[in-house]
Amino acid sequence: MSGSVYDYDPESLYRTKFPEYFDGKWLTYDVAGRRFTTHSFQRAHQTFSDPRFGPVEVGELHSVNGLFGDMEWHRPTSAVFGPDGALYVVDAGLDSGTGRDGGNEGAGVFRIDHVGDGRSPGAGIAVDRDSGSAPLTVAFEGAGSGAAGRARVTYAWDFDGDGGTDSTEGNPSYTYRTEGRFAARLLVTGPEGTTATAGHEITVGNTRPRITVRRPPDGGMFRPGDALAFTVGVKDDEDGATTPVDCARILVRSEAGRPGPLRPLAGSRECRGSIATEAGDASRSGALRITARYTDRGAPNAPELTGSASLTVRTALQEAEGFTTTGGTHDGAVTGSRAHASGGRALTEIEDGDWIAFDPVHLGGIRSVTVGATACGLGGTVEFRAGSPDGPLLGSLTVPGAGAGDVSPTTALRNPGDSVRLYVVFTNSAWESESPDLFTVDRLRFHGPGAGRTGAR
Repeated sequence: MSGSVYDYDPESLYRTKFPEYFDGKWLTYDVAGRRFTTHSFQRAHQTFSDPRFGPVEVGELHSVNGLFGDMEWHRPTSAVFGPDGALYVVDAGLDSGTGRDGGNEGAGVFRIDHVGDGRSPGAGIAVDRDSGSAPLTVAFEGAGSGAAGRARVTYAWDFDGDGGTDSTEGNPSYTYRTEGRFAARLLVTGPEGTTATAGHEITVGNTRPRITVRRPPDGGMFRPGDALAFTVGVKDDEDGATTPVDCARILVRSEAGRPGPLRPLAGSRECRGSIATEAGDASRSGALRITARYTDRGAPNAPELTGSASLTVRTALQEAEGFTTTGGTHDGAVTGSRAHASGGRALTEIEDGDWIAFDPVHLGGIRSVTVGATACGLGGTVEFRAGSPDGPLLGSLTVPGAGAGDVSPTTALRNPGDSVRLYVVFTNSAWESESPDLFTVDRLRFHGPGAGRTGAR
């Protein structure tokens, strides 16, 4: 997705605007991959004395760099620089759209400031519980609060929302004795009187239900057109272990396809159903999210509460450039434009020891994998490993050297049993810093029934 190009305004008085370094950089973001990048462009014509490098012109792409690597997003769907020089991001949350069916966990509009060295203090709240029966003792933690350089900050907690200060500790606890919903707030004051605030809702008299998506496995694979069977489990303290689950109160959202109606599983607090995936829909390649939400019935003096759980499923065809992360000799492989590649992009600049990782992946029902590559360099081995670049070997194959053109070697895969971070490692011990790259990789196609099953009847 395309964001805006930053236009640095030296006249702006907004203290935490993005700096001049970002001037002219184009911001893009990946909704499914939940990552941001900046694209830098050539500012002037340039030639090089080294004959290996041709001239570059104004406006040509110079570099692509990651941004906000330490921030977690659900589904960033809009990102725009404001006139104040801050970046405003809309996150659509865990479900497929904000505001649907009464809410969406994690959705919001966020402002990102460039705080630099003279940063404002941060404020954040973590709790050991946010709901339960009265009396309810909650341990609060000012997680993420503080100022740069360990500068001294002060804390002011208001647990019951009456506007008073109930504690000045960094990590206090508080006992709620009255049922209801309360807005706990934290005010952090830093050097020169700079402040930051955070809030957290506490519900007393009702306990948030605990949701588990028991099927399919997290990272399981399917083929477009399959019917994905799923099972959702619900635990709710107030309803008790023997009360049947009202499956109609479970809302399932899926990027993979259209969920069907849920039916109760006899003798358990679970519901089951299936997701109809669309056959041949190339736009649904990659990692897709399934989210289940259950809203309980509330209590006489406490509101309803919603619990949710999410997992990832993957199409059997995975574009290589859709990796979760990369690393290796020179920070890993690079995504480059290739007109003949699937989706117009492929992994390039692959050197010995480079790797990409997909997380999570579950290889249940997967027997083998085919790598679509172009033999345009030194050649080498592609290894599939679990957990780390040197983790247990699940399978390997060889890509020949230059001259073989487009190739599609296949290897059998061993199932490690659980959901893992799957590493695809590229090796050739003969490679040296002056050697050509090993090859380019376009896609990975996994074979086998995977997690796809006919829906429950």
